[in-house]
Amino acid sequence: MSTGDFLFIYTNVFLIKGFTRTMVLDLSKTSWVFFDNDYAELIDLFKTDSISNIRKNIDPESIGDFDNFVTFLINNDYAAYVDDLSLFPKIEEVWYSPYKISNSIIDFNDKIHDMKKISEELFLLGCQYIELRFYSEIEIDKVKEILDCFRDKDFRSIHLIIKYNEKLTNDLLFSVCASHLNISFTVYNSPVNEYFKNELDNVLPSMGCINYIQQNIIDCRSCGVINSTIFFNPKNVGLFMGNKLYNSCLNRKISIDTEGYIKNCPSMKNSFGNIEDKSLLKVYEEDAFKDIWNLNKDQIETCKDCEFRYVCSDCRAYTENPDNAFSKPLKCGYNPYTGEWHEWSLNPLNQKAIKHYRMEDFVIS
Repeated sequence: MSTGDFLFIYTNVFLIKGFTRTMVLDLSKTSWVFFDNDYAELIDLFKTDSISNIRKNIDPESIGDFDNFVTFLINNDYAAYVDDLSLFPKIEEVWYSPYKISNSIIDFNDKIHDMKKISEELFLLGCQYIELRFYSEIEIDKVKEILDCFRDKDFRSIHLIIKYNEKLTNDLLFSVCASHLNISFTVYNSPVNEYFKNELDNVLPSMGCINYIQQNIIDCRSCGVINSTIFFNPKNVGLFMGNKLYNSCLNRKISIDTEGYIKNCPSMKNSFGNIEDKSLLKVYEEDAFKDIWNLNKDQIETCKDCEFRYVCSDCRAYTENPDNAFSKPLKCGYNPYTGEWHEWSLNPLNQKAIKHYRMEDFVIS
């Protein structure tokens, strides 16, 4: 039963308007649904006007749809009847992190970097999440040696991406996990796709787990794929605002490529020096290093018209137009103007960029 003439849309419900439809994202349920854009415009009206006033301006033949929509919002906990909207202030669109750097990618081939230096500097920068990617086979003793450099430091998660090797048995990898409670493995080029949970998974999700994938990862050009499986479902307003206001891939990230060059991402061209003779802390102080953090999805061509843009990742290393800093990610096959997914590598318009990035061996022929 109605108890007020205003419809308050809960503050944990966000609209992401695209060209063909609108996503309604509910952070409390960590789920989303889609509405026609006309209904999204109604939701905007509810934020400023009464139900009765809005109803007066609805065509008589659409009154039934209007009433059903209001009932749908109430019954699905997207909204509530209230007497005074001013008692429910809007959430301020801001994002804050206490960490100078929140995440890091470190790539390895045959060269092993000075991991003691790197771990110490990442710790001083407040880094929480680290990904170590190995493009050639690595012995388990070397893995342990690298991980020992991160011991006794407050890193939340260290994820290792390693090449399949029959010597690296499941038991062996789990024994490493037992010695480092904040690590997990992805093993690529595996004969099978298989996921093994650890007992820790119930307490620390994904920690101590081993994920075997058949996909082969040759080098950093394998990165940057955007599809529905990588969509990010934010669990709180802070995570959502970070994705909306800043670059969803590069914000607060620092990386080191296989040759030791310090970059925003290992795949990017621009380098800010080499870890052999430059400190990560010095790179962090450079304004040019942090500029790209502010490039969000509302500024990127095509993405700015996409209903998935605030739950999606980004890629500035590989774009459809390599000469345009605001170009759509090359490896995204979604078209927000038609609402359809297609294999990005088969798009005739992407062939020039594929050749530019020398990706012919990475795509479907």
